[in-house]
Amino acid sequence: MSDKLDDEVLTTKEAAEFLKVKDTRTILKLIDEGKIDSKKIGRGYKILKSELIRYMKEDD
Repeated sequence: MSDKLDDEVLTTKEAAEFLKVKDTRTILKLIDEGKIDSKKIGRGYKILKSELIRYMKEDD
């Protein structure tokens, strides 16, 4: 089960900061490629922090 902190909802900007990448386009590319799950809410995407942690632990 995920820790409550891991279920924090992040914007693409916050997700980029969490993954330490310069640009939100990197996050949008990962979303478009289906590598991270997200929800489109309004004009932007929302990503669970736990999803980013899962992505980082995944073997390519």
